[in-house]
Amino acid sequence: MKIKHLSIALFSLLAAACGRTEAPELSPEDIYNSEGLTVITSSFNTRQQTMSTLYGNAMALKAAADNIHQPGEEYRLVTWKQQSHPFWFGSNKNGALQTVERVSIAASADGEPKMDYELVQGTPADVPGGTDREGRVSFILAQKLSVSP
Repeated sequence: MKIKHLSIALFSLLAAACGRTEAPELSPEDIYNSEGLTVITSSFNTRQQTMSTLYGNAMALKAAADNIHQPGEEYRLVTWKQQSHPFWFGSNKNGALQTVERVSIAASADGEPKMDYELVQGTPADVPGGTDREGRVSFILAQKLSVSP
């Protein structure tokens, strides 16, 4: 008699578990096409709930390591809003793309490097730290190369 009741209970639990049609959904995320640029570094700003990745070409990667800037360097700082990860309690992942900033270095008429800044995507109000062009160029160029073991 106990086996019969145990079998019915086990079958009921099994049927209830199999009858669930809801599947967890991943939250939407924006993926940035780096167009052949390499990751230089990444950072998180917990106060503003953003995460950023700095991409650069081969010359920018070299300059991030030795801090000597030359014409031809191309940088892109991509910033996303953070959102909680649905499958990993307490962690965050990239959410909506907030801003894309571009810094390129070209040669000026006098031969000195000329820094050019452009807000490619987003609004000036979304730029962390304000929209001061020189300040943003300094901030982006001051980023150090991430080193992994």
